[in-house]
Amino acid sequence: MSRIATFLIPLLCSGTALAQSSTIQTAAAPALSSPVAYVYVSTYDPTNSVVALAASPDGSLTYVGAAPSPQPITALSVTKKFLFGTGNNLNIFSYSIAPSGAPQYLATTDAGIYLSDPSSYFYSEILQVDETGSDLYAFAADSKDNLYLLSFKIEDDGELKFLGSTYWTGNLLQIQFVQNNEYAVSTGCVITDPRPYQPVIYPETLVYKRESSGLLSYIGESDIDPVAESQHEYCAEGGASDSRDHLAVFFENIDPAKNSLVEYALGAYSVSPQGKVTTKSDYKNMPSLGAPLVGITPNEISISPSGEILAVGGLEGYQFFHFNGANPITKESGVIGLKHNWPQALAWDKSNHLYILTLDSVIPYSITPASYKKHTPYSFSVPHPYSIIVLSLQ
Repeated sequence: MSRIATFLIPLLCSGTALAQSSTIQTAAAPALSSPVAYVYVSTYDPTNSVVALAASPDGSLTYVGAAPSPQPITALSVTKKFLFGTGNNLNIFSYSIAPSGAPQYLATTDAGIYLSDPSSYFYSEILQVDETGSDLYAFAADSKDNLYLLSFKIEDDGELKFLGSTYWTGNLLQIQFVQNNEYAVSTGCVITDPRPYQPVIYPETLVYKRESSGLLSYIGESDIDPVAESQHEYCAEGGASDSRDHLAVFFENIDPAKNSLVEYALGAYSVSPQGKVTTKSDYKNMPSLGAPLVGITPNEISISPSGEILAVGGLEGYQFFHFNGANPITKESGVIGLKHNWPQALAWDKSNHLYILTLDSVIPYSITPASYKKHTPYSFSVPHPYSIIVLSLQ
């Protein structure tokens, strides 16, 4: 039995192991009849474009169209009608979505006019719509180190109306919406310079209130973080949310005395109806991703729409876990290697498909608590895909 064929055997759901098969089955790309999702991938160097793929119920991917991008896009976000992209610049690009799923360029919004310094620059990889698809949010900073979280209203024609800006620390990651879109949280970590030789490490979790207008307003910072062993400290480096007001977060486990990274670990947060962040995670129940270059050096984390399966991708490949909401994360699969073609990003649709973006392809999986199947990857004739986003049609 192949290594890949056995990777999900330990994964449990409600006490039932994932079904085992002797080989990974692949699916040929049939003529597309009724797609369950559109998968959008931004590419760069030597061409900048947004490619649209249609996903069939069996997980196969079919090319449906592409649109040029004025600049390389490093972050994508999508609603039922519009696709948005941005990169290391002050522009947000808007695309309409044709009935076929293909993107069509609409407009460019210059976010720089809303910052205090005209020579400012835009932070890449952080661009997100809320759960209703009504509003768009982006992190930004200018050359004077003024930091912003920008809120925009998505108009009916795809144009962006600026709503305002609020506090951001510069250390935070993607926004996670919770409590029926009423709050948003963002996790990160601050590591000060060693003085004299020992760094000061503390995690940050900022909480935002989503106003009726769509504006995100900063309401406070949570000081909650998992208890680490001995003198170690956990440093949050990425997060994902489920539909039940829980977050999965991967942490660096750092030994400040030695100024060294020991390993990576996974923890879970919960957010109350009042926006309070709590956790049951600590060093005794947090699964390890392994030491750097031994386990996974993570850069992507995503929870399935069902809230049952957690996928983590990194330099050495990817892993799957069972996500238990507020309770500890369990039953990892072991590292599934990609032979130096590591995941750039992960995305789910609502039909139990996980799409793994690598350096030159999209690898679709069908994954449920009872079964799994790897499908034929979609390879790019011109490599260098950068980011991925999925629009579910279910």
